[in-house]
Amino acid sequence: MKKNVLTRLFAFSLSFALVFGLAACGNSAQTTESANSTEASSDAGSTESSTQISTDDVTIAPADTEEEVVSDDPESTLTGSVSTQTKVNSALIGILSAINTQVQPETAGSSANAEACAQELMDWGSNTSSSNSVIKYTVKSFMSKLSSSEKKDFKKRLKLVDKKYKSMIKGSDKIAAVETVMKKAGVR
Repeated sequence: MKKNVLTRLFAFSLSFALVFGLAACGNSAQTTESANSTEASSDAGSTESSTQISTDDVTIAPADTEEEVVSDDPESTLTGSVSTQTKVNSALIGILSAINTQVQPETAGSSANAEACAQELMDWGSNTSSSNSVIKYTVKSFMSKLSSSEKKDFKKRLKLVDKKYKSMIKGSDKIAAVETVMKKAGVR
């Protein structure tokens, strides 16, 4: 009887510690994620809120919308114009931001996070109506805001996502929009 009570007490204590330990980790991750996604939405010139919502390791990206932004595009200077109206895909910006914040190579859970991001990228890629030029510009715009060391780290993260993507599409057709993202980001 005494042994049974001690076993139950130990099990209760252990579960209590795990629940509160995981809750503390989840709260700090959501706070960081919320701040990063808010940054990404303001960087994209968005007037709407496109924050990331994370529930149990599932990230919901903003709707697949294109927004016109005025930018100094280096390619446009060749034609003589200083600034052009260019569209960015706000959902893709959100996904790239999630990859940059949630996928941490060589850490516990990085594989699961990379798989979740790969699935999100595949879902977006299958349903997007954005042209290749909009996708390319969106990736270019996102990466231009990163320092050289941040770009290097982002490419490592994206390579891990790409590895999961490739394993998930075995025997299926490649998704053109995802292929465009990987090529423009320099993963392939």
